[in-house]
Amino acid sequence: MKFAYFDIGGVLIKDFSGTSSWDLLTEEWGIIKKEDKKKIDIMFHNFAKEADSGRSVEDFLLLAEKNFEIKFPKNYSINKDFVDRFCKNEGIGEIINNIKNKYQLGLLTNMYPEMLDLIRKNNLIPNIGWIVVDSSIEKCRKPDKKIYEIAEKKLGFKGKDILFVDNRIENLEIPKKMGWQTYWFDSSDYEKSNQKLKLFFDYDKL
Repeated sequence: MKFAYFDIGGVLIKDFSGTSSWDLLTEEWGIIKKEDKKKIDIMFHNFAKEADSGRSVEDFLLLAEKNFEIKFPKNYSINKDFVDRFCKNEGIGEIINNIKNKYQLGLLTNMYPEMLDLIRKNNLIPNIGWIVVDSSIEKCRKPDKKIYEIAEKKLGFKGKDILFVDNRIENLEIPKKMGWQTYWFDSSDYEKSNQKLKLFFDYDKL
């Protein structure tokens, strides 16, 4: 293995995966009733696919105001509110800093427009020379095969020379068929997943 692509949310950073953060956020918006919670969950799940492919996530605020009794402050940004609630995965940051001189590293991520810039601004991921495949820029998202083909074209090799680390099993199926090595990162237990990840990098020999 010569190159490793990492997902961001639920891998490099502790986002909303496996937490109640989304419920807490919508409650702050005033979404309290069970039926309203279910409705906004479905709305955002469907909208997020468009945002991953380049639509501004801030457009969701207009949909929320239209469908619920919500009035957001004039300068409110859902993108910023999300990122301000994210935390570093300190353990994987240590791994990255230890392997960066031996392996080439990249980001392969479903991301809303401008969110990666905010994540970097908040210093949530290691500041290294990542090769970046951002769904909002490429206008396609995991698990579409096209984004993995784009990811390969950015490199000088393919197949087993590439490792992909993601916290969603469905995002690993196509790269596995393409011959990549894959690692499912269990974001319900960051520390255990960090430790198991080290096995891919001959970590003890670094």
